[in-house]
Amino acid sequence: MQFNSMTFAVFLLCVALCYHAARDRFRWITLLLGSVIFYAAFQQPHLLVVVVFIVVLNYLLGISLDRAVVLRRTLLVTGITGNLLPLLLLRYFLPVAQALGIPITSPWVMLFSRTTGMGVSIGVSFYSFQAISYLIDVYGEAVPAERNPGSLALYFLFFPKLLQGPIERADWLLPQLKNLHAFAYEDLRYGLVLFTLGAFKKVVVAERMAVFVNLVYGNVHAHSATSLILATVCYAFQLYADFSGYTDMALGIARLFGVRLTDNFRQPYFATSIADFWRRWHISLSQWLMHYLFMPLQIATFRWGKLSTPAALIITFAICGLWHGANVTFLVWGCLNGLYMVVSLLTKKQREQFVRLIGLDRVPRLYTVVRIVLTFSLVCAAWVWFRAGGFGEALYILTVIGQAFVHPASTFSAFWGRFPGHFMEMRFALAVLGLLIAATIEVAGYRGKKLEDLFGRPWAVRWAAYYGLLLSVILLGMWGSSSFLYFQF
Repeated sequence: MQFNSMTFAVFLLCVALCYHAARDRFRWITLLLGSVIFYAAFQQPHLLVVVVFIVVLNYLLGISLDRAVVLRRTLLVTGITGNLLPLLLLRYFLPVAQALGIPITSPWVMLFSRTTGMGVSIGVSFYSFQAISYLIDVYGEAVPAERNPGSLALYFLFFPKLLQGPIERADWLLPQLKNLHAFAYEDLRYGLVLFTLGAFKKVVVAERMAVFVNLVYGNVHAHSATSLILATVCYAFQLYADFSGYTDMALGIARLFGVRLTDNFRQPYFATSIADFWRRWHISLSQWLMHYLFMPLQIATFRWGKLSTPAALIITFAICGLWHGANVTFLVWGCLNGLYMVVSLLTKKQREQFVRLIGLDRVPRLYTVVRIVLTFSLVCAAWVWFRAGGFGEALYILTVIGQAFVHPASTFSAFWGRFPGHFMEMRFALAVLGLLIAATIEVAGYRGKKLEDLFGRPWAVRWAAYYGLLLSVILLGMWGSSSFLYFQF
């Protein structure tokens, strides 16, 4: 049941009506039942077994950590291992078995695959990370252990953020779920507008981008360097519009119930460095990696001296890459981002000296633009590994693009010469249109034109904006298309 489906619209309406009709003390039960039905709709029984296991494990260990005086570290390690086990089995068992040379047709492998739904891990990676953060926070006494198993289950299963996050911390989300309030017009208005904006990003921008991106990346050897460059840039905006569109829809849905989720994006393509990019992109995951992986690694490798921070960065981003999938391309993507961070850290003084030497620091606006363009280029180079079908394909794309920058004139003339006679080369027009729309959204957000500003305008302006956005979704949207890109993670 995808957010961009009519089935979900009917489901959401039913849950909202039941929620607002219920008494205060029963509202959390309505949301929990709705979340269970939402998860069960994917018709993967093993996922319900997994989530029950996660809830019971963390409920019991959370209370034990709250009471224990000795063996607390052992309990924590047990909990982290237990939370990771379902994810490791569902997502990584088969690739590891293949890497070890174990035949997929082996009877025990086939039996395990049938009984566990191996390879289908919808939502598991998100609530597993959330469960780990919960236990670590209880261990560190940042939050008390939750005594109500139903509230803890709702914390993990809350359906707006179940499939693709945000990865919420207990100290932010649990108090809200324990103090749900009645209907509020402001929540309804904000939620519906934000949901529609997310739908616009998904069905209008992301799906139209996908037409060109899939065309080029589906057969990279049949396309020119210019097409590969355009497709890579369009993929960057497709991924952003798709994932941030889901986040906007999730935040809008949660707001209908008076719950405020964490905003996962903050104009990431206006970042002026890779570190700045990761403070703006998939914020909840970035913060999770910072608090629960990078900082402990940095402490653990403190004795390594100057190598401590670079090593912690590389390991953190390598794990981030593997979290997205058991493919070598994801691992390279993660390590490449870690390498960006390490090089940026080690060359900071030299880069500042170079900027002063050429006088670029005396033109701050130009300096900012240069930094944004360079950062975006590095991010796009990494996205090639994220999107490519394999290691060799990614290398081929980057090689062709690199050669295009070495000989730009001949590359462009070759593209332009064959442009009129190649229909598939012309298909990028729709993607460029979507790119401009996405850029407009980015600039609007970057300049502070938020929904609160819209709500303060005269009623005629407000309703014109509402209807314009809704009509754009209905008339320009590509419906019945693919699911959200991050659905696979």
